[in-house]
Amino acid sequence: MIKAIIFDCFGVIYPDTLTIVQRIYLKNDIAKQQKIREVRKVCDRGEISRDDFWDEVARIFNIPRAELDIELDKVRGADWELLDYIKDLKKNYKTAILSNVGAGFIERMFDHDRKQQDYFDVLAVSGEIGTLKPDPRAYLYTANKLGVETSACIFIDDKKRMVEGAEQVGMKGIMYTSFDDFKNNLEELLSKNG
Repeated sequence: MIKAIIFDCFGVIYPDTLTIVQRIYLKNDIAKQQKIREVRKVCDRGEISRDDFWDEVARIFNIPRAELDIELDKVRGADWELLDYIKDLKKNYKTAILSNVGAGFIERMFDHDRKQQDYFDVLAVSGEIGTLKPDPRAYLYTANKLGVETSACIFIDDKKRMVEGAEQVGMKGIMYTSFDDFKNNLEELLSKNG
């Protein structure tokens, strides 16, 4: 029986802003893309702050930080249709975010009118828990914080290897491609698994 639904953040609830700005500034520069992946991992592990991360990205892009901030502002914004659906799901299921991201990124989505606790019971971010998906410990940590067995969880992510990581610890997985497809897949899973 399903008791909890766990969501990735970037690429699901929130656009993957880094990928979007990389398309603008790096195009096919594989070496610089690799440098950014390395800095992202350092931030995702909580070893540098969010601001330090974006400072380093601007340096790699060879642009002023202010210019990068302008581009980031163009793509910021959570999918509130999805979040409203999650809020409705929270009436019957425990909900969580499990995301590879440094501390402080996700909390910025919420404000006085839209409180984090109205949508999610648990925020599990790699920068605070010290492990990155698809490491099994990330999924186990989140299920434990929710107080449920992994077999009672559904995990949603836009990256196949992250979904496979969840499935390896006993969770059900859904690849996120669009809100409508996700909703259909989730409702089908819930009808089969309570």
